[in-house]
Amino acid sequence: MSKKGQITIFIIIAIVIITIGVLFFMFRDNLGIGFVNPEVSSIKTFVEECIKGTGEDAVLFIGQSGGYFLGTASSTSEGVPYYYLNGKNYMPSKESVEKEISLYMDSSLPYCTNEFGDFPDFNVSEGEISTKTEIKEGEVIFSVDYPLTITKGESSSIIKDFKMIKISADVLPVYNAIKEIINEQVKRAGEGICLSCLYETASENKLIVDMTPVEDGVVFVVKDEKQLIKGVGFEWRFANKYENNE
Repeated sequence: MSKKGQITIFIIIAIVIITIGVLFFMFRDNLGIGFVNPEVSSIKTFVEECIKGTGEDAVLFIGQSGGYFLGTASSTSEGVPYYYLNGKNYMPSKESVEKEISLYMDSSLPYCTNEFGDFPDFNVSEGEISTKTEIKEGEVIFSVDYPLTITKGESSSIIKDFKMIKISADVLPVYNAIKEIINEQVKRAGEGICLSCLYETASENKLIVDMTPVEDGVVFVVKDEKQLIKGVGFEWRFANKYENNE
C-alpha cells in the first residue's frame, strides 16, 4: 500500500508538471514571455541597445525642448515653453515629462532598428511600440512593449517586452532646481526676476544658469556640466515672461 501511495503521488506530480508546461506554451504570448530562440538572441540584444541609445537621445532632446516632445502652445515665438507666465506656474510635472520621453521613444525607436536590415537572414514583423518611462535618481528607466515576431525558415520566435532598460542620466537635480526657481518666482509675482533666488539655487546644486532676454520674455538654460550624455552636457531650456515684458 505504501509503494502504491508513493507511485500515485509521483503520477499526480507528473500530471501537474505536464499541465503547467502545456498551459505555459499555450498562453506565453499573452503573458508577454515568449520563447527566445538562442539564434535570435542577437536581435533582442540589438533592440536593447537601440532602446538605450534612443533613450539617451530622448533625454537630451526633452531637456533642450523644456520637457516636451511636440512642444506646447504656451511658448515663445521660438518654441521655448513658458514656465512662468501671467504670475502662474506652467512647468510640466515630472509625470508629464516622463510621458513626453515615452512619446519620443515610441516615435524614434524604429529609426534605430531600421526594419532590422542588419539581420537579412530573418523576417521580423513589428507591432506597435508602447513605452513607460521612469525618472529616478541617477538614471532613467524604460520599459518598452515592442512586439516582434521573428521568423527564419520554419522556426518562429516572439519577443514582446523589453523591461527595466536603464541609462545613466541624472535629470532630477536640474528638474528639481528649476521647480524650486519657478515656485519662488510665483511667490514673488510682480517683482521681476529674482536673481538671488536663481543663483542661490544653481549654486547649491552645482549648476550653471544662462539667461537671454528675448522679445517675448527671458529664455533660461540650466546646465549640468558634471555629467555627459553621449559626450554632451545635459541642459534644460525654459522661458519666463514677467510683468514688464507683457
